[in-house]
Amino acid sequence: PSKVVYYTGTQYEKSTGDLFLAAMLLREDNSISAYASSPAGAIIKMDLNEAGEVVDQQLIDLGEYRVRSIEQGPDGYLYALTDATSRQNRAGSDNGALWRVESF
Repeated sequence: PSKVVYYTGTQYEKSTGDLFLAAMLLREDNSISAYASSPAGAIIKMDLNEAGEVVDQQLIDLGEYRVRSIEQGPDGYLYALTDATSRQNRAGSDNGALWRVESF
């Protein structure tokens, strides 16, 4: 992962106290890998129990973008900074963005 956020906000139902990981690239089995060539990255939500153990994971797909970083904003939303994969990085294409994650 390129960034991990411990979520303290209230914008996402039942997510307070969970971890969100910015994953630049994923393997086909959705495991984090720094050296995979495809598919692109995503945000991984890790549900924690009261003991701090991971009990479930959810993939939040942002399309064909590498998720460089993630932060929790003062408004309680998560913000992800992305850049395009090499497949999209060509003249005239969008090379990345700042995303506000409104739902998942």
